Amino acid sequence: MRNAVDGQRASQPEALPANPIHIRDLPAHWFTPSEELEVRGWPDFGVSSLADWTSSSAPAPSVPDDCCLVLAFPRVVQPIEATGGWIYALHETGGIWQERKRIIAKRLEIGQRGTQIIHAIARAMAHSNCAAEFALFDQLVEYRQLLNRAGLDCNHHIQALAEGFYPIDPVEEALQILDLVDPPAEALAHIGGEQLCLAILAPNSPEW
Repeated sequence: MRNAVDGQRASQPEALPANPIHIRDLPAHWFTPSEELEVRGWPDFGVSSLADWTSSSAPAPSVPDDCCLVLAFPRVVQPIEATGGWIYALHETGGIWQERKRIIAKRLEIGQRGTQIIHAIARAMAHSNCAAEFALFDQLVEYRQLLNRAGLDCNHHIQALAEGFYPIDPVEEALQILDLVDPPAEALAHIGGEQLCLAILAPNSPEW
């Protein structure tokens, strides 16, 4: 097993087993810190405080570029190669808890309406210090109500919620509300399922 040396990581994971495997059991060297993805065209997730996050400004930018919508495996992953836009990343979540969440995700292109929705959700949950392992019941309820106001839900994936990673159930209505441009086949194939979820990736704010 090859570890990261001098900033180099395996660019392509070895072949996965034929059967589904839990993400936590995948080799650590397959995953790249999400703050290093900016050079590959992803948002800058490396900020350390809400004050540094441009979306904390008011009014919100009309075209924010500090968060994005992804299709993600929240827990168990089917055999998949790191091709076709999929990335293996460690994303800091959980506010002050600074949980490093393993993510296998594909970035989705969305229209302006969807961009404004995910931006508003990320801003509303910033500084919540909601962590997947320490989430309070009130935080879970607040998040579901926030989604419901936009016509979305996360009934099947609420346990993955953490500041910086905001899950959304992949139902047909969600694809329409979030204004997906040319939804990938994986999203259409797993509508209503529990293997894949939609999720908003945003900067984590580890300060009160």
